[in-house]
Amino acid sequence: MKKIYIITNSSFPFGNANSNYIRYFSLALLSAGWQVSVIGSDMNSGKAESGNYNGIEFQNIKLPSFRFPFHLRDHLFYGSELKKVLSKIKIEKDAYVFVYSMYLDLVKTVFEETKHLEKGHLSMVMVEWFQPFQYRFGRLNPDYQCWKYTFEKLATRYPKVIPISRKLGEFYSQAGCDVLVLPIMADVENNVNDLPPKKFDGIFDFIYPGDANKKDTFDGLLEAIGELSEEEIGRVRFHFTLLSEDNADAMISNKKLDAQKIKKALVFHGRLEYSKLLELYKTVDFLFIPREKNVVTLSNFPSKIPELMCYGVVPVCSRVGDYADLYLSDGTDSIIFDGADKDGCLDGLKRVLSMTEHELDTMKSNAVRCACEKFDYHNWSKKIEEFILG
Repeated sequence: MKKIYIITNSSFPFGNANSNYIRYFSLALLSAGWQVSVIGSDMNSGKAESGNYNGIEFQNIKLPSFRFPFHLRDHLFYGSELKKVLSKIKIEKDAYVFVYSMYLDLVKTVFEETKHLEKGHLSMVMVEWFQPFQYRFGRLNPDYQCWKYTFEKLATRYPKVIPISRKLGEFYSQAGCDVLVLPIMADVENNVNDLPPKKFDGIFDFIYPGDANKKDTFDGLLEAIGELSEEEIGRVRFHFTLLSEDNADAMISNKKLDAQKIKKALVFHGRLEYSKLLELYKTVDFLFIPREKNVVTLSNFPSKIPELMCYGVVPVCSRVGDYADLYLSDGTDSIIFDGADKDGCLDGLKRVLSMTEHELDTMKSNAVRCACEKFDYHNWSKKIEEFILG
């Protein structure tokens, strides 16, 4: 039986979006008959953990309790903890190793500790192309400098790279790596809406998954909501789980918008436990992702798109990146608009508001079908296997 070790600084099987990627990737190879072992981290939970998840052996390393700013503990010292684990495992020469991390010391350590592997048995994933404007202090930020060195110098030493977008794929192809562009996958069978069908009450429920960071913009959405009539305001409801009400208030104030009017459509949940978050997913109709077009957004692939489509949640998003170009079908399983400013967001909202209940139900069904046909990990397992073995 073919064996692969997946090494990451995220926890397994659950924890964050990275954990989800690793879980689907592991399940894809498991379904192809591989023996899969995951080495993750405790993500500062304070305890090591090991076990078996659906046939996948895993252990999460307990990291040292001390912390440095700018993720320097992980960039500079993660490898020493990983070496302790690898020395006990003694990875076989004919095994395969896959890395999901951008921590300098982890990526470097894996490369050095797996030189005994047969040629082509080492690969890693790449999901981001960060830019200085995303960091405090810009180019002077130590976290950015460590990431940049890993991205440009260390990752390019790996013979095989699995980027999440064509933009990243072009970079690593030009660097001489073998490349398989792989979107974020989904587990449709275990992520279906088991709640009774939502009775349509004339209100369209949206979820905004971002926190108004350098990828997901927010100003345009606020301004677009402000352009709606009072009747239209009463027919939309936006749910927020990362963006705080205080931050939203500050943005509304800075833009000199009508706070009383706009906030009628906003619901702030705060950070939710994963189980509660899944319950919320099952009650909304649309996922709203406004993004400007730049290197960061062209390189990224929002994990929430396939994840929420499993529940019949329809993406309403900017025409940015591979998901809009290659996987979604505007007007069938999604609503795609141009730009991320007021006009673009308003176009998306108006298209939703013009929908009938039948059109909504059809589009939600199409969203599930899209998730099943284009993102489900079963459909990618053979391609992943062929790339790793090739």
